[in-house]
Amino acid sequence: MQNLLADYVKLMLVLAGIVALAYAALRLWLPKLSGLQQQAKGPIQVLARMPLEPRKNLYIIKAGADYLLVGTAENSVHMISPLQAEALAGYAEAAVKPDTAAPDFLTVLRRLKRS
Repeated sequence: MQNLLADYVKLMLVLAGIVALAYAALRLWLPKLSGLQQQAKGPIQVLARMPLEPRKNLYIIKAGADYLLVGTAENSVHMISPLQAEALAGYAEAAVKPDTAAPDFLTVLRRLKRS
């Protein structure tokens, strides 16, 4: 009985270790592998990304002082339109500061449509 209980405790500890390792992998390594973390600072920044279909995305990009709405497909990139900096000013500041929640992509596009 004692041996069976010891085996059970060992099994639970191993299971807890596997769960902790899986959590750490998903929390720490997955964002680095998929490019979800903020890239290095520079004149070009991707502020937001919205997937439309597999391999089709919309991006809001800040290049210097200009903001652009860019669409990508499997083998192409198209600039859809320049965006007004005033409409994106609050969003761009929130996207740079990780502790501030940035509005979602749809909210930004609705705000741009109204202005």
